[in-house]
Amino acid sequence: ITVRTEFVTSSVTAEGQPLSVQISTPAVIADFSPKVGGRGTVVTVRGTGFAGVTSLTVAGTAATITLQNDTLVMGTIGLVRLVGKVVVDGSTGRAESRTDFAPPIPILSAVQPIAATQGTTVILRGEHLEAVTSVTLGGAQTTNYRIDSPTQISVIVPQNRQGSGVVEVRSQGGTAQARQIFTFVPTFPTQRSPRIDSFTPNGGGRGTTVTVRGVNLDSSLVAYVGGVPVEEVRAVSSTQALVRVGEGTTGKIEILTPYGITV
Repeated sequence: ITVRTEFVTSSVTAEGQPLSVQISTPAVIADFSPKVGGRGTVVTVRGTGFAGVTSLTVAGTAATITLQNDTLVMGTIGLVRLVGKVVVDGSTGRAESRTDFAPPIPILSAVQPIAATQGTTVILRGEHLEAVTSVTLGGAQTTNYRIDSPTQISVIVPQNRQGSGVVEVRSQGGTAQARQIFTFVPTFPTQRSPRIDSFTPNGGGRGTTVTVRGVNLDSSLVAYVGGVPVEEVRAVSSTQALVRVGEGTTGKIEILTPYGITV
């Protein structure tokens, strides 16, 4: 059984005689597309009774209506963080979609650096990161992060953490995990702390490979020259590592391992 209600608007003359009668169809949402989207997505809502619609809300976020007629409403959404219904409202009533709209699943493509000491800023790069609500670094959940853009999040390495683990971000749209594992590097000396005794050559431009000799270099993860990350560090043995220089800079060489920073 289908029951249909109509909105009736009427006006009368001074003598009480009907002058006009207008019957409005109540707003009903049949469908909408797309079902997933981020900031700037144009959502198209189809149905009936949209002539009187004055607002469009997508998963709790107001949209800017750009096109409207009796059977169609189009609107551009802002940042959507939640999963929720599409709602139209106005003089012909309020209507809600049967299905939900959701933010897109985040994507993690890079973690830099992959090892760091407490207080260091780690950059996560990817896509659809603007709606992220949870960040896990090295297997430890942290709240000390900042969403810089839809493609980047800055995370501060938490204190008093050890070991290695996954890097993961979550939003209402889904979960993304990086291919790289992140390692917490201790700032205090350990029995296996790395040490640099010498390196050659003493200078060079981008792409120069520097041979570093010392102790406990077999677990080298990250290296810096003058505080600037190198393009690559590769452990050859416990006493030797190869460092390929990136941006030109002058300064000391530092290598990070799971057991500390070179001294």
